[in-house]
Amino acid sequence: MKHKTIVNKRVRIVYLEDFWKWAEQNRSFINFAKLEKNILGKEPSWVKDQRRLDIAVAEQFKKSPWTENEDKQLIYYLKLFRFTYDDLSKMLGRTCGAIQRRVCDLKIKERPIRADNHSNPWQKEDLERLNNGIKDGLSYELLAEKANRSSKALRGKVYTLYKTENLDTVRRLIA
Repeated sequence: MKHKTIVNKRVRIVYLEDFWKWAEQNRSFINFAKLEKNILGKEPSWVKDQRRLDIAVAEQFKKSPWTENEDKQLIYYLKLFRFTYDDLSKMLGRTCGAIQRRVCDLKIKERPIRADNHSNPWQKEDLERLNNGIKDGLSYELLAEKANRSSKALRGKVYTLYKTENLDTVRRLIA
């Protein structure tokens, strides 16, 4: 970032090369699905793949406000005491975090059942797949789908291994 004075005003200037270097290191800050193709000039090759991944996540999960009908469905499923956060996520089309937040906001006493995470211990291949997915810029939701584990389980494993949940930071550590 540079500063330039124009008619007695000091403004900041960000050069495109600097922006793309920063964007590659901080992919999670930008939703490339919402960024029009080539709006900032010629894009680096990795942007095309990241845009495809961001579109996949956007199509998989709703981002709109919760409806009254969805709240009723959530309450109904929770009262059955049969579903984990991951199950509810697939049924309602919301992220695990969104479901957890909604349960708290509605002050629902029932909670999803605990996932049985100990029946499927982490293997060397699982960790390699996790690292490769992080390098490729996948989100926790897409990583969970590929690893056949919950996104919460992946966050926990990433934190245990790297002492941070931020995938951009982990990507820099791996590289």
